Amino acid sequence: MTDVNGDNRDDLILQYNYGGSRYWQARLSTGSSFAYNGDWTSTTTPGVTVVGVADVNGDNRDDLILQY
Repeated sequence: MTDVNGDNRDDLILQYNYGGSRYWQARLSTGSSFAYNGDWTSTTTPGVTVVGVADVNGDNRDDLILQY
């Protein structure tokens, strides 16, 4: 869990596989639950792993860090 949209609330990050692709979702915190916000990103590249979540570009929003 981390704040991905800069609202100072921790959001939920989910990963799932479907149809040969790997997907990530950021469920945004409403303060009392986590709202569906669509897929954050996806890939068909095999073996992709999340290695971290951090603000890597200085926009005050956490980014997904992937390793191939």
